[in-house]
Amino acid sequence: MSTKAATYKLKLLGEWGDSKSVDHVANYLDVTYGKSRTGIDNPKWRVQVSDGLNAGTPFTGWVQDVFFHPCNFELGYDFRLTVNSPWTSYVSRAVGLVNYQNNIPQNQYLGGNKVAEANAAAVKKLYRKLKKVRSQFAGGIVLGELHKTVDLIARPASTLRHSIMKFLKRTRGNGWRQGTKDWSKAIADAYLEETFGWEPLLQDISDGAKALRRLKGKDHPLRFKVKASEVTVGTLTGTEAHLGITQSRLVVSRDADVKREDTVVYYGAFKESVLRAISDDRLQRIIDLSGFSWRDVVPTAWELIPWSFLVDYFTNIGDLLEALSTDTSVVGWLSKVTVSETVHSTTFELDRAATQAALNPLYYRVRYLSGSTGTTICKYRSVSREVNLAVPNMVFQWETPGLWSRKTLNLVALLRSSSARFR
Repeated sequence: MSTKAATYKLKLLGEWGDSKSVDHVANYLDVTYGKSRTGIDNPKWRVQVSDGLNAGTPFTGWVQDVFFHPCNFELGYDFRLTVNSPWTSYVSRAVGLVNYQNNIPQNQYLGGNKVAEANAAAVKKLYRKLKKVRSQFAGGIVLGELHKTVDLIARPASTLRHSIMKFLKRTRGNGWRQGTKDWSKAIADAYLEETFGWEPLLQDISDGAKALRRLKGKDHPLRFKVKASEVTVGTLTGTEAHLGITQSRLVVSRDADVKREDTVVYYGAFKESVLRAISDDRLQRIIDLSGFSWRDVVPTAWELIPWSFLVDYFTNIGDLLEALSTDTSVVGWLSKVTVSETVHSTTFELDRAATQAALNPLYYRVRYLSGSTGTTICKYRSVSREVNLAVPNMVFQWETPGLWSRKTLNLVALLRSSSARFR
């Protein structure tokens, strides 16, 4: 393996002071950044790609960039020692970096690390991709819920229609307020009917159409790729956001934030011989695509268990059962790329109101305030590539639905719908 690296230095100016005083300060901050990569050259990669082979090689690298736009703040004012003294004119300035300590991040890995979460999400997508090689339509689940589907089609929006009739009946004798008590339940029931009834039905119809197209035409692409990302947003350790800095009678606000994004990508190719064998067996192909293969028995049974979807809201048991029933022998080769990128931004802005408020009008008279916002941005990006991997195992996980996620909305609707039954 060979390594190539480069280092750069950037000299940043921090200067502030008064035109007629001894508090003038000028500092220079040297920031070191650069890039490095370690890997194996592969001169035959074009031939390998054309042959459907894995042309990737192990690789690690990182690159760091620093972008600096200096601020330039200026305060023109008159000053007198006593109320009877004559006024003297001054100009205070702050240029470049203001109070630059901890401004330029020295730590290349900033913020939280969510590589594990991104990898788990990518592995989940990978197994779904592999599952689609053989199966397209969940025939067992559709058959198991056939009576619900028939009832849904025969009586569409039944809960909503029932609530409307109940509302009209109540308003005739009890007034508007009594009738509106059931509206939240009616909306919840209609939402649940849409979420757990019509949406799955339309998806089943779409999957059935795709299964038919796959039987008639080209079955499956040779190469595949799945990707998942997790983002962390926060403040830097040791750096206070919205910090008021006073230098040379200028009050400057410093706003610092950090964002990190961790991304995991799996890419690879299927075994062409296995894909060909799958397509050649017509009867078995129909069974697999329809979801009636022996591999689908356990996942189908889990889906048909009442309220199993609630368990899947807080765990990944359903995904684990799908993974255990997925045929991974179809994979010819598999590689993984992990990318972590951090962006730390600091903005300096003149706080005009605070600057004027800090000056006693008996002794200070502001003539003008001017300034341009200053920014420093530090970016760090690391990349690693692993090749010739086995399909990773999926592990058990506890999961918490996000506050504004679709799962949380479903839970709220379920609670509202079921609460009326126990009154």
